[in-house]
Amino acid sequence: MKVYDALPPASIRAGFYRAAGPWKDVAVVEFGPEGTMHYVQSNVRGETGHFFATGLKEKQIIFGDTTNLEQAILEVDRRLKPGLMIVMSSPVSEIIGADIRAVCYKMQPKVQAVLAVWDQLPVEADEFLGKRKAYEMAASYLKKIASDLPECQPKGVLVLGLSEVDYNGVSDLNEIRRMMQDYLGMPLLNDELGRYDLRDVKRARWILTVEPEAEPLAAAAQELWGIPWYQGVPYGLSNSKALMAAAEQATGLQSNAQWEQDLKEAAYVIRQFHTGMENRRPRRVFLDVRPSRMAAVEYFLTKELELEVTRPDGTVSAVSTDGAVTRDLVIAPDDILLASGLLCSLHRQNDSICLEDPVVRQKTFSRHLPLMGLWGAENFLTLFYPFLL
Repeated sequence: MKVYDALPPASIRAGFYRAAGPWKDVAVVEFGPEGTMHYVQSNVRGETGHFFATGLKEKQIIFGDTTNLEQAILEVDRRLKPGLMIVMSSPVSEIIGADIRAVCYKMQPKVQAVLAVWDQLPVEADEFLGKRKAYEMAASYLKKIASDLPECQPKGVLVLGLSEVDYNGVSDLNEIRRMMQDYLGMPLLNDELGRYDLRDVKRARWILTVEPEAEPLAAAAQELWGIPWYQGVPYGLSNSKALMAAAEQATGLQSNAQWEQDLKEAAYVIRQFHTGMENRRPRRVFLDVRPSRMAAVEYFLTKELELEVTRPDGTVSAVSTDGAVTRDLVIAPDDILLASGLLCSLHRQNDSICLEDPVVRQKTFSRHLPLMGLWGAENFLTLFYPFLL
């Protein structure tokens, strides 16, 4: 058994539920005790009303009875009418060797939803594998029902991997929504909280994935309907420009004059930041975010803001380096932390900005304070600048 001085990394199960959180036409039924689902619902931000546990009791564990699983499948299908119902094992049901696949095979003719099974989950796999598994199951579902979906005209942009599940995710999503609408005239298919129906993937004109784990779903949409997609995280000006260039290339649309004007304003704000930094001792930034966002945030900090950044592995990145790699695994007292809420809370003596996975004392109320996109870059400088004075 491993020992952690804080909290262990999120599990494969947690990653799966975080990925499935935004899907409005999907239900998940876990063959397990109520406690495991209560833990999931308390650790996944946003909507969890489509996640269920059967409530395994001692008698069912002893005799391997699956009656309540069968009843749960029927009840969820009747009440929610999901297009896809994912039936998952739990650590308890795996111990007793319950044959969930056999149960779903028997129940499929009795329900309208497409039943999919995920059991025998790896014990030590991380959340990113769980997210990828969720997107793979969604892709398989779309391939299964593709021929039954009605013809439709491509309508707008679909964003995968950014929703109320993420800390500040709604604000970041709204900035992408604003950029697509204001600069290209394309609406977002995601609702105000980032949620969407898997069946609506076909309606996308272009798909943006902000985490690589969503690639299987985007690739399936391209294979089935020829929908182009792009993987990127728009932190800072350069990444925002790359996002807009990808959207223009994929859709054939051209950004309007407002884009150029807003881009000039954002560049002016960054020049003001550099002016304010003149003759001041720069402070180092300790950056620890999920791998899919590390490079984008680091580029913004080092190339655009000209700050020195240390990664968790001790590698130091800066604007001008001599090629040498230094290692310093200790967070210095003067470092500014850009990291998870947990790491920030463990180093309260350091100035910090929580970028993901907040703790209880860190909560966002506004849906219009992004850190991504053009307005996000300006907001970031507003939060960050006081630390440098």
